[in-house]
This record gives sequence, structure tokens and C-alpha cells, in this order.
Amino acid sequence: MSPSLVLELQQDALDDKVPVSSLLRKAAAVASKLGISNADEWMKAELNNYPKEKPVPDYRMIFAERKAKHPFGGFLPVFGSSQKQHRVPVHEPIASIEDLTRSDEGQAMLPTGPINDDGLTFESFLVPR
Repeated sequence: MSPSLVLELQQDALDDKVPVSSLLRKAAAVASKLGISNADEWMKAELNNYPKEKPVPDYRMIFAERKAKHPFGGFLPVFGSSQKQHRVPVHEPIASIEDLTRSDEGQAMLPTGPINDDGLTFESFLVPR
């Protein structure tokens, strides 16, 4: 006999090897099965993304350095930016953030703006790890 979904969720929450995105998917299934709807919007935003036009929860605000990624020059400073660190919202799905944390590089690029025709990413933030 297999354990209930609630018990699985509890066990997984205690296992630091289980990704947060997996926990959220399981929690969404449990909430749906139990008819708990007040956390539904939050879980969907965490799993899919937070809309750019809406503010993110405070824990999704990070301090990062504004950089541009040039295809041949790597990360370059953005001119005209007087601040070294900027507080920026993170709208990306939790699985994307997990992927960034698994990167072998010492820092992760969090794109927040458009990529122009020559491949230079503007308004991105370099997040130290």
C-alpha cells in the first residue's frame, strides 16, 4: 500500500534533495484534492511565473549587479548605472531559479529585458552565488 499524497508531501518537505518545484506541484495537487483554493494563485505563480505587471512577494526581491552579456565579451558593466547593486524582482518560475542555482559558473545571469539584434542582452542582472 502506498502512502497518501499528504504523507509523501511531508516526507519530501524534510528531504533537502527534493526540489522546491516538485514540492509545489505536489502541494498544488494536495490543495486541489482537499478543496483548498486560497493558495492556488500563489502556487501557480511560483510554478509558472509572476506576471510582469504585478508586484512579486518580498522574498522574490534580490540584490544584483546590472550587467550586459555580450556574445564575445562576456558580462560587461552597463554604463549610466551609478548603483553597484540594484534591488530587482524575480518573476521567473521556481524551476528556472533552481536551474540557475545548479549552474557551474560562479554567478548566474537573470535576464530582465530584451535581447537586441546583435545578441547583446540588456537589462540583465548578474546574481552572485
